[in-house]
Amino acid sequence: MRPEPVTAWFVRPRDRGSAGVVTLRLEEGVLTLSTPDEELRLEGSAILRVRRATFSPVISIVYREGDRRSKVFIYFARPALGTWTERRFGTRGNVERAAEAVRLAQANRELKPLVDEWVRAIREALGS
Repeated sequence: MRPEPVTAWFVRPRDRGSAGVVTLRLEEGVLTLSTPDEELRLEGSAILRVRRATFSPVISIVYREGDRRSKVFIYFARPALGTWTERRFGTRGNVERAAEAVRLAQANRELKPLVDEWVRAIREALGS
């Protein structure tokens, strides 16, 4: 079953300040992330891994872009810019990241069913 399109936030690692609102759609094996200015279409065959970050409403997607691998994060709750990372949220030594981890864990309580539905649907569409 295909989930309804949803509004989320799109973040590229190592691109500080890149969080932007997107509409997430899944149609015929293609994951589409649309902003008013551009559209990223990820063919099922290009997606290598889809994973929900533990205790958070965040999906990470690793995909092939030509000859290289790329990664994006889809936040189902607005991210606090500058606090996301490729490492686990709440790593010692950074109070802001720890606070972001708590905020996302609280948002996860409400959003977990939606995030899990999207992870499951993407994996099913890709044959994973």
